[in-house]
Amino acid sequence: MNKKKILYAGIAILLIAFCVIPFHSSNCIVRLHYSDIDEADSFYLLYATKEEAEFGGDKTIEAFVNPEGHVVEFVIPSELNGDITALRLDFPGVDQTVSFDSVFVLSGSVVRKSYGANRFFSPEFFTGTNGIDAIQTPSTELYTYIVTSGNDPYIVLSDKAVAMINKGFSSYFVTKLLISLFIGGCIFLYEKEKRS
Repeated sequence: MNKKKILYAGIAILLIAFCVIPFHSSNCIVRLHYSDIDEADSFYLLYATKEEAEFGGDKTIEAFVNPEGHVVEFVIPSELNGDITALRLDFPGVDQTVSFDSVFVLSGSVVRKSYGANRFFSPEFFTGTNGIDAIQTPSTELYTYIVTSGNDPYIVLSDKAVAMINKGFSSYFVTKLLISLFIGGCIFLYEKEKRS
């Protein structure tokens, strides 16, 4: 095997390693789209981890609320990738009806998962509630209506929902693959040009 083949084999191995080794992951964003809400500035996402199995303390993520875009958004830091064991969605502590239409999980500027609110707030995605008087999706509408009371309303998400969000972190595989293909293509074209 000549030196050129060894060199290209080494480059190929490095590009493959660049694609598959997770050097860093991006934040995971959980975005709730709503149509109607009275009080939106005190949504929180509480989480438990493998080291700290209870909710509370500093394990709280406050929502970014965009009233113009009708979005409640939680940014879960990349340090929690694969470490979250439980999640609790806390609503504002007021009596109100919130109507959601969709939920998106994004990471690395890419939508990783999307759900209609009727699916995300169905019994398979939560295991318990407090201060939630009703979760209803009328058959004639796209929206899911959640009726809260002022007594610490929250929804505890199920293991299935937690697993889905844990998988939502991006390690930029597609981006790294495109970069590797670009580099490989440049080398191929350079060699082709040299031969002609």
